Amino acid sequence: VSILGRLAGAVAHGHQHRLLHRDLKLSNIFIDSNGMLKLAGFGFGALLSASVGNANGFPAPELIAGQGIGPRSDIYSLGALIFNALTEVTPEDTRITATGTTPSLQSLVPEAPKQLEDLLARCLTQQPEGRFASAVEVAQAAQALAV
Repeated sequence: VSILGRLAGAVAHGHQHRLLHRDLKLSNIFIDSNGMLKLAGFGFGALLSASVGNANGFPAPELIAGQGIGPRSDIYSLGALIFNALTEVTPEDTRITATGTTPSLQSLVPEAPKQLEDLLARCLTQQPEGRFASAVEVAQAAQALAV
């Protein structure tokens, strides 16, 4: 939950500077020996077009479809990255779900708090308007869970 909050803060910082990441993945996250989280890949991600592909990240459905993207696209990717880190599966993994909907976090990680499952489910909503409005909101929700 702490890493989710800090990562959402890093994404929010990029958004405040009018940069979309578009390529959130585990290999773009660095935590130094002092616990400082650094998010790499904004330069490449900010220039990525939908035709380039997902570069092994967690692209939002609208990016895959070649539709308009925005900050909520990164919020989907953030939720998918954390879901994958906790479960070792992607939210769309057809081995896990036949319906195309994200499986319950608690069905894969029973000890996960319901509030975390709800937070990730909101990030992973297929329609952008159903997601958090900003990465700042994701960070605030994660901080509220950490209390």
